[in-house]
Amino acid sequence: MLDEERLRSESLENVNEEMSTKLSTQKFQLDEISAKNEEINKLIQKVNDLECSLGEHKQWLEDANNRASYLDNLNREKDQSIEEMAKKVEDKEHGLAEVTTSQEIMELKSVIENLRREVEEKNDYICQIEKVKGEVEWSLGEHRQWLEDANNRIGTLENEKLDAWKKVSELEERIAATQSETSMSSDAFNEMKSTLEQLELKLAEKVDECERFSRQKTELEVSSERLRISLEEAEKSELLAERKKLEEQIEERDNQLVDINKYKNELEIKLNKQEELLQEANNKIKKLEEEAYTRKDSVQDSMQKLDDQFKELKEVNEELHKTLLEKQEALSTLPEDDQMMKEICQQEARSDEVSELLSQTNEELTSATRENEELKQVIEDLRRSLSGKETELSDLHKLRNDTEWSLGEHKHWLNDAKIRIEELENSVKHLNEEVISCNQQCERLKAENNDLKEKTEQTVSEEEESKIDDQINLLSTIDALKSQLDQKEAELSQLYQNKNEAEWYLGEHRCWLANANQKIEELQKLLEEKDRTIKSLETDVQNYITQAACEAEKYQKLTEQASLVETKLIEVSDSLDHTVDYRALIVVVAELKEKLEAKNIESSKVMEEKEEIRLKLQDQERLLKDVQTRINNLEKIIEEKDDSIIHAYQEINDLKTELEMERLKHQEFIQQSDHIKNLEQQLQEKTEMQQLFNTENELKIRNLENELSDRIAQIDQLKQQIDNQNITIKIEVLDITLIAKDQEISGLRRRVQSITASDSEIDEEDEELLEALDCLEKKLGEAQEGKCELNFIECINVVSDLKARLRTKLIKCETMRKGCEETECLAREERLRLKEKNAQVEQLAKLLSIKEESELTVREQVKENFFLSALQLRSQLEKAQCRLNDALNFMTQIGDKMCDESEEAKSLFDAIQKIRDEVEWQIADEHKQRIEERNQK
Repeated sequence: MLDEERLRSESLENVNEEMSTKLSTQKFQLDEISAKNEEINKLIQKVNDLECSLGEHKQWLEDANNRASYLDNLNREKDQSIEEMAKKVEDKEHGLAEVTTSQEIMELKSVIENLRREVEEKNDYICQIEKVKGEVEWSLGEHRQWLEDANNRIGTLENEKLDAWKKVSELEERIAATQSETSMSSDAFNEMKSTLEQLELKLAEKVDECERFSRQKTELEVSSERLRISLEEAEKSELLAERKKLEEQIEERDNQLVDINKYKNELEIKLNKQEELLQEANNKIKKLEEEAYTRKDSVQDSMQKLDDQFKELKEVNEELHKTLLEKQEALSTLPEDDQMMKEICQQEARSDEVSELLSQTNEELTSATRENEELKQVIEDLRRSLSGKETELSDLHKLRNDTEWSLGEHKHWLNDAKIRIEELENSVKHLNEEVISCNQQCERLKAENNDLKEKTEQTVSEEEESKIDDQINLLSTIDALKSQLDQKEAELSQLYQNKNEAEWYLGEHRCWLANANQKIEELQKLLEEKDRTIKSLETDVQNYITQAACEAEKYQKLTEQASLVETKLIEVSDSLDHTVDYRALIVVVAELKEKLEAKNIESSKVMEEKEEIRLKLQDQERLLKDVQTRINNLEKIIEEKDDSIIHAYQEINDLKTELEMERLKHQEFIQQSDHIKNLEQQLQEKTEMQQLFNTENELKIRNLENELSDRIAQIDQLKQQIDNQNITIKIEVLDITLIAKDQEISGLRRRVQSITASDSEIDEEDEELLEALDCLEKKLGEAQEGKCELNFIECINVVSDLKARLRTKLIKCETMRKGCEETECLAREERLRLKEKNAQVEQLAKLLSIKEESELTVREQVKENFFLSALQLRSQLEKAQCRLNDALNFMTQIGDKMCDESEEAKSLFDAIQKIRDEVEWQIADEHKQRIEERNQK
């Protein structure tokens, strides 16, 4: 027993050593697998990044497509807006010229639409003709092939017929030879007859076949003739119908051209009328200018006359006063005389005349002002009539500028789209390079996986000699590794699928980019395609002409081949006649096309003439603008004249008021002493107010300083409260984290206990298995010694139980491994969480420090603000004191000036009269200069 136990202990030690070695190898393999897992995760991250970039590219492509559609819509809208603008311009031109009406515009639009429809119908007719021509050519080709086959068949039959006649002639010669020979036997003669009869039957059959073929040939020829006739009739009918339609269209075009010419003539007549009206308006304006100049001259003359009369009246009044004073003195000294009375009466009569002259001058002034007002009304009417046109023209200019700006924006957007497309192409190239690198890495991983498989197979081959338990364990580990490798291979296959999908998406995106570029190029090449279609139609016409010539040559070849048959010659002659008719119809169609081209040229000329009319209208608008500028200049001149007249009246009134003011100043000078006393009282009151203001400001400053100290104390209290709150928050956070960690630790302890319990269970199961193995070994030893017999059934049952126990044990081991792996993952996650929480705690500490610093800065700023406010108040007080001192000085200066002004008043009166005379002379000189400048212009 001791020996067996030793052997078992040694075997267990060996097993443990082998298990340790295998575990070390497994750890090495697990490290390799973890490295590969990391590489696979990196690849997955790259794939995800690529998918994100693909999503971005999709978004960019959708944006580009939306931008392209948006540009298409904008182009359509701009085209519509341009059309609307053209319509508006036409409407405005018609409204300015008062030439056309809305009905005429609608008629012109209908004419243009009819012309477009006709062009579209012609294009449809041309397409139909081309289709019919293709079908006819195809049917003619079939018939030609049938005719060639029939001719070939006829030739073969004729050759066979000739061969048969040759044979008949040879047989007849033989018969003649046999008849001449008398030595011929009757049997040979009968044989010859039979052969002759057979040959005659064959000839009859061949003749019947020839007749059949000839009938078929005639039927085919008849059917071909019918088809040709029907086709030619159909072509003729279609061509005739097209010819009629073209002729009708030409007549309609002619009528339209006649209407357009009439409309053109009417427009020219209306333009001539407008030009005449403009000339009349210009003449009227010139007349008004001349009248204004004459009125200005007359007004200036009248003003000069009035001034002269005013001066004369003043002199007369002065003389009268002087004479009256002298006469009064003389009367006081001398006795009354009749002569003196007569002189007084004469002077009174002179004064009456002077008053009459003054009344007349006033009436003339009123009449001149009335005429000026009438001219102003006329000019205002002209302004109103032109202001509407100015607004319309300004609106048109704005719309034009808007359209140009929008076109510039579209060009800029197109350039941006091209740049964006180039960037997308570069990014796609970069993605392709990354995909290639990913493929290379995947291939490397495959090679490494194959190496690992080979290594595992080698390890399996080396360990086959070990015990059963070790083999089962190794097989389980190998299966696990295989499953992991399969998973990795599946992941690699998914990566390949993702790669293929990414390449497919890239292909789609490239297609979308190509489509977007094609759309942009198509938008740019629409006009070029239209020109190309026109050129292609011309080339098609030339090709049809060449094809017709080739067909004529083929018909000639057919006539040469069918020279032996008379019926064919007749049919070919008919076909040639038909071809001649077809050529004539083609010539007619060409002539009609030439006529249409001529009509189109005429219509283009009409459009050019219409554009010339538009240019003339623009010139007329420019002339209207020039007229408006002239009118504005005239209005400015008239306003200046009115201002000068008003200024003269104001000067007269000012002189009158100055005389009255001088009288009042003498009275005010007496009252200035009282005013100075009032000013002194006001100064005393202001000084008292200043003293009160200073006391109030000092009180305010003290109150502010007290408030500063109170607020600083409040801030300190708040800071203490915040610190206490932060400490409590930190403590609560740490308590919560400790509770969570305690819960996690308790859960881990439970798992460890469960694992230890499962280990104890596994140990008990191992002991039971060892006991069962010992029993089997004893039974086998006793059976070998012959002591007892073996029950194979019991042995089999025991072995099956052992296998089942081993399997359950393996399953439990796998579950334990999985649990260990899960616990390791949880521990890693918890470590990461702890790191994150520590980082959060550090961030909170940083935030608290930042908050404390900000609070300190806030306190300093508050103190600075309070000190600055105090300084500002002090500066304001100092400024107020300076202002009060300045006001006192100013008041004293005013008192001095008032005394000086009383002395200068008399000198001013004389200076004013001199200035008035100088201003009048300057106004007269300026008017003369302006008149000379205008005359020169």
